[in-house]
Amino acid sequence: MTLTGDDLVHRRQATLGETLSGQPGVNFDNFGGGASRPVIRGQTAPRVLVLSDASEIQDASRVSPDHAVVAEPLLLRGIEVLRGPATLLYGGGAIGGAVNLLDYKVPTSVPARGVEGMAEARLGTADDERSLVGGLTGAIGNVAVHVEGVARSSNDYRVPSRFGERHVDASYNDTTTWSAGASWIGARGYLGLAYTRQNSEYGLPGHSHEYEDCHPHGSSLHCGGHGHEDDHDHEHEHEHEHGEEEGHDAPYVRLRSERLDIRGDYEEPLPGMERVRLRAGLTKYRHEELEHDEVATTFRNKGHDVRLELTHKPVSGLHGTFGVQHVQSDFSAVGEEAFLPESKTTNTGLFLYETLRLGRVRLEAAARQEWQTIKAAGERRAEHNPFSLSGAAMWESGDGYSVALSLARSQRAPNAQELFARGFTWRPTPTSLAMPHLARKQRTRST
Repeated sequence: MTLTGDDLVHRRQATLGETLSGQPGVNFDNFGGGASRPVIRGQTAPRVLVLSDASEIQDASRVSPDHAVVAEPLLLRGIEVLRGPATLLYGGGAIGGAVNLLDYKVPTSVPARGVEGMAEARLGTADDERSLVGGLTGAIGNVAVHVEGVARSSNDYRVPSRFGERHVDASYNDTTTWSAGASWIGARGYLGLAYTRQNSEYGLPGHSHEYEDCHPHGSSLHCGGHGHEDDHDHEHEHEHEHGEEEGHDAPYVRLRSERLDIRGDYEEPLPGMERVRLRAGLTKYRHEELEHDEVATTFRNKGHDVRLELTHKPVSGLHGTFGVQHVQSDFSAVGEEAFLPESKTTNTGLFLYETLRLGRVRLEAAARQEWQTIKAAGERRAEHNPFSLSGAAMWESGDGYSVALSLARSQRAPNAQELFARGFTWRPTPTSLAMPHLARKQRTRST
């Protein structure tokens, strides 16, 4: 499924999840006006990949639903929702699917008239949204240059008065995004790069510390103190003492992302080869979660993604792509809610995707082998080598309808959060010592 043209223009919203919501099999999880992730067939991150023109987006959206996906729908020329064997081109963990964002930031052709551009203004009534969008592409000889940007400001959105409140507190979203890119464009391809920077501040509605003092007690979860001040210290200050009229009472996120993209396509590089394609991205990401205008937790992610793929010409009807991808991510979280240790994830994958058309029937098959290593603080290390296979058959009626059947054997390597997130620590109690099966049950519930 692909969204382009007027269909995309009419559906674009402030976040990626809202933009895709309502498409067949696609929904979204929402955390106010600033963060929402796509949900495909009931699956979301980390089982759904979000890509920037086939390159992974290095942010913190896989860790929690209140972390925004670093993408700007108002600057996209198309969105591909990939399912079935095609997802193995980008990751064996994309069991739910992959969302590929297509943009203009790296020019791929010389403007026909030398210069072309676009501008758009948007107003929203429910949240008082005010957005300005602009882009310009020019060329000198074989070199094309593109600049674009978005400035968005929205307040807390209004709700029906029967709910007792006129607005949802901390549902605002203020974001600016801009990119600058250039390419050398020849008769058989192009090679270019682009720099993108996004700054965002958005609220976290419904944030609560209500369950922070909960812990296992016997065979149940106990919340609240035991009356022993020396054993537990779960006191938190919740008074809103700002002293400044402009202060924030509700928690909010302050985000900054810088990304460098390198992209290239070249037709017929070798005999029998139709195209070679290079995609590389280098990202420096940081977001701070603030309470009462004080930084409580800081998340950082610095990583890169490099992929090289070759598409071969049809051989006995078979037409496909094979290649290699290497991804590295250095992730850290520091502060009150830092439940993850510092970690470094390295993943290398080999992939193959083939198609065969037999009249109105299209056959697809794909395979992917990955080698992943995660090193975490405290000399912890985990290695996984997942292998995935997928096949599908699609019959097209010719009038816009189709019927598909797919079969997949997928293996997904766990991420650092699933392996090393700190949760409740199990401690033996007299009850658990007397009943070993309870101890086993408690250990299963621990993280």
